[in-house]
Amino acid sequence: MRIIAYTYDADVHCPDCTARAWAAGRLIGNPCQGQDEHTLPYSMVDREGNPTHPVFSTDEQEHPEYCGDCHAPIL
Repeated sequence: MRIIAYTYDADVHCPDCTARAWAAGRLIGNPCQGQDEHTLPYSMVDREGNPTHPVFSTDEQEHPEYCGDCHAPIL
């Protein structure tokens, strides 16, 4: 089971765009509480204080998803 995307800011985002948002300070969290396979903190929250949620490769999708930032397909 691997993380293929994250949900935050009312959209789905690929791991690369999520990492850029983290580096830019659009997401906040405490890396000391643990990191996932993309070295992103488990405790990330978006600008409104809502927690981010990972999307796993085993999650069912009703229709194809695309990244809300770069528009790449979420595979």
